[in-house]
Amino acid sequence: MSGTNAVNYALTPAGLANDKLINYNTKLGKKYWSNSTKKLTKKLYNRGPHNLKMFLERLSYRVEESGWNEITKINNNDLLTQHGTISIKDCRKEATNI
Repeated sequence: MSGTNAVNYALTPAGLANDKLINYNTKLGKKYWSNSTKKLTKKLYNRGPHNLKMFLERLSYRVEESGWNEITKINNNDLLTQHGTISIKDCRKEATNI
């Protein structure tokens, strides 16, 4: 069909080139979105310091499972495991470079 754009599919964003999109209108795209954005646990994180480590571990697992490893990197530091070494300024700079 001439004049139409082909849609490339992947199970994770990491499976696509940076200029390709996941079609969330498809059954596979909706399933990917649902699995990637579901609650990490039944009990939500309350932003308390005593639960931070557990929350970050669960989030890291979801990042790995969803193929998002590259989007958590700021200046080659992982936002989830090296968050103390990354400034807000670095995050803003990285966000505007996308």
